[in-house]
Amino acid sequence: MLGVVAPYPWSVRGFSPTELVRLAPNDSTHPWAGTTELRGVVRRLGSLQVEVAPLAMDSWYNSAFPYGMNDGAAWAGRGLTLSVLGGATAVWGPASLTIAPTAFWAQNQRFTLLPIPATGQPTLGEPIWPAQLDRPQRFGTNSYSRIDPGQSTFLVSLLGVTAGASTANQWWGPMKVYPFTLGNNAAGFPSVFLGTAAPVKTRIGRLHGKVLYGRLEQTAYYPERYGRYRFASGAVAILEPRGLPGLELGATRFFSLPWPSGGPRRNYYTHLFEVFLKSRIKEFVAPDSTAPNQSIDNQLASVFARWVLPRGGVEVYLEYGREDHNWNLRDLQVEPDHSAAVGVGFRKAWRRSPSEITGLGVELMNFETPTLARHRAEGLIYLHAYTPQGHTNLGQMLGGSLGVGSAAAAQVQWDRFTRRGATQVTYNRSVVMQDTLTGNHVRHSFAARREQFVRAGTVVRSCLTFVQDL
Repeated sequence: MLGVVAPYPWSVRGFSPTELVRLAPNDSTHPWAGTTELRGVVRRLGSLQVEVAPLAMDSWYNSAFPYGMNDGAAWAGRGLTLSVLGGATAVWGPASLTIAPTAFWAQNQRFTLLPIPATGQPTLGEPIWPAQLDRPQRFGTNSYSRIDPGQSTFLVSLLGVTAGASTANQWWGPMKVYPFTLGNNAAGFPSVFLGTAAPVKTRIGRLHGKVLYGRLEQTAYYPERYGRYRFASGAVAILEPRGLPGLELGATRFFSLPWPSGGPRRNYYTHLFEVFLKSRIKEFVAPDSTAPNQSIDNQLASVFARWVLPRGGVEVYLEYGREDHNWNLRDLQVEPDHSAAVGVGFRKAWRRSPSEITGLGVELMNFETPTLARHRAEGLIYLHAYTPQGHTNLGQMLGGSLGVGSAAAAQVQWDRFTRRGATQVTYNRSVVMQDTLTGNHVRHSFAARREQFVRAGTVVRSCLTFVQDL
């Protein structure tokens, strides 16, 4: 935002090793320039370069109920949660291999569960949409632990194209806290991908993008209606228009549908390129539906814009997303708020001295259900009638963690970066559930975080969060 790091599109993350080299600070007065505490161990063996990342150990303690967001594979239940992650990256010519697993253990203490309205009895599963969402309130009745492949990736970059396989998180779009399509709130899923290695110059500007195909998995706390796995396909593309430096215009599209017993069919791979109007779709009709054009696949799509103005230290961004197809052009024109989500954000950064940067940011996301959609019993975000696990992987949301169905959230964040670390203070308000039977479920949280560089290879991070549920 201040030009200390060379301009680069931010809406297609994570970054490859070669992209990370481009993102290295080009200013020696960057607050963290030369910081040995953040470095891994690098060794060169001829043309092979190996970097061992510092071991990261994290812990959480939730005093009353499970709470956490954008923590990747880790799920922080009530009580103590411990996480360890580490790994190494080997780069040889155009190829790179990163092995970066995560292991976590959650004490998962008892707490008062919400009952399912239909039965009035509490269960471990999702209480409001038990038949439409694989998001357990609690992962079992004992401690919960798992070893996840984490941010592991193999890729090859040649002639401006990158391809590979990965279990790493993908973060698409400009949102920093509440991504609409994909983020790091859940564990990354196994996928293969193909995209540009770096933005490609054209007459209208620079183009950058990625296409991926993967496999999503449900938990043991949700019934297998169409099977345990789902086929996922997604694409993200951005344009940096010529003559407008710092501007990104982009779009995402993501599908999930039940994994067939004989393996994915050929048309599963072309789903991304089908028409946006549901009235023209003739395939993938739900097996238990007599209505035409009822697809069993769940679709998310969004368009977004992000503009960074380094001379002013300002960043503004917005995203408009849709759940499922429009029926026809009239539906698109007269009901733009139907099955829609809107996110906006603003950040301002100041360089108070050569060794200090401060910033203030605000981000909002809203997909509260409009009145008309409530009467039609449809239009809910991250839910789908025929792919009932919802927009999840292993029981956590693939997109933003603000809520499901009808929700909204806003966060205000202040940051300060110095030679010795970083300080962050945030306030967050979320409408995590909005239902005609239970009313609104509102959550307020205040958090203060500190990251302190201690010595080479050692960084101590601490955070205190106060959460109030209403």
